Amino acid sequence: MTCDTSDGNCHFVYEQDGSNQHKFLYTNDHLRGGTPWVEYKYPYYISIAHNVAATYKPSQDFAIYNANLVMINVEDWRIVFVSRNIKANRHWLVSEPIIRNHTIATPFWYPTGIILQTDDVIDISCHLNDASGHILRLKGVKSLLTEAIRRDEASTSPGSPTIRTVQQYVLESVKREYKGVWTFFGDIIGHTVEGVDINP
Repeated sequence: MTCDTSDGNCHFVYEQDGSNQHKFLYTNDHLRGGTPWVEYKYPYYISIAHNVAATYKPSQDFAIYNANLVMINVEDWRIVFVSRNIKANRHWLVSEPIIRNHTIATPFWYPTGIILQTDDVIDISCHLNDASGHILRLKGVKSLLTEAIRRDEASTSPGSPTIRTVQQYVLESVKREYKGVWTFFGDIIGHTVEGVDINP
């Protein structure tokens, strides 16, 4: 979207066909929000998005927070790449208490800002467990993003994954991480992440 700062009116720059038939659902739309977008190599922009997976056990509902590196093409507004969950050092994750421990199940970091230091190094401002602010440095992204761009440019039929396929992919990544520990809301019946080339 783009917004007029003088009056606050906003309009869509791009809207995926059929998206108005798929309203936001807390249990199905896991990847949402995050840092602003920064240009990586035009027309490719990157962001650190956050994802939220809803879990349930008898008499317990919790949210699990994670973060993902995302790349889009801004000429035709396509999602090009979504990483698996970005891992953080466990010792650091538990160094602060979880402030909202009545709704959040596991330690987490929440991305808020991004600086592209070089084509291989990203600095990410974040908060830890809603308790304190930090800056993380993510190194070694050049080869990953270069390969994602190469595959996208080489594609003979580029296009974004169908609606919610990326959301299912993100959920599958979270489920792998917590296999056997939590049961998750949000499986999309009839959709699969197999063959969706969003994580080279």
